[in-house]
Amino acid sequence: MAVILPLLSITPALAGVFAWLLLGEPLTTLQSMLIAAIVLASFLLQGGRFSFQEPGAKQVAITAFCWGLCIVFDKQALQYSSLSFHAGFLTFMVFFVNLILLRPQFKNQNFRAHWLLWTISAVVFAVAVIFQMQALTEIQPGLVEGLKRAIGIISASMLGMWFFKEIISTKEWLMISVILCCSAMLALNSGA
Repeated sequence: MAVILPLLSITPALAGVFAWLLLGEPLTTLQSMLIAAIVLASFLLQGGRFSFQEPGAKQVAITAFCWGLCIVFDKQALQYSSLSFHAGFLTFMVFFVNLILLRPQFKNQNFRAHWLLWTISAVVFAVAVIFQMQALTEIQPGLVEGLKRAIGIISASMLGMWFFKEIISTKEWLMISVILCCSAMLALNSGA
């Protein structure tokens, strides 16, 4: 995971380029530099090397490409539908496609035993999708993806430290600080 996860760091840059090409929404020079800094710091924080030799690396690269493009399509779709409809449709489609492709095996006793966690997870996912869609109505998709990636990577690092007692090195703290500072500047510069 630590080897292939950095490939997801390229999604903000891809989203920024796709939004410029497909929607005519270019990033400013400062925004481009801040996204590049977030991508680089995220990449270094997650291991710092690209490797297509690892199992799953190609799938992760394809996922990064699709996420970068999908968020642009989301913004375009929001021009023709309400936020609540699009968020509901997107959530249903993700669930339905995963159900068909992955064919998860649910055991009733596991679901009943952990119903509160399932409920909390569903609510958190729904809120995240709604906030992302709301952000898309106001700012460029590359900025949304950059901020989302920064929040996710920092959250994962902090949760790993707090719950799994993982050690964060000085270099990792530096990368977290870079991501935090660049994200704050990006949010201020985007008017978000």
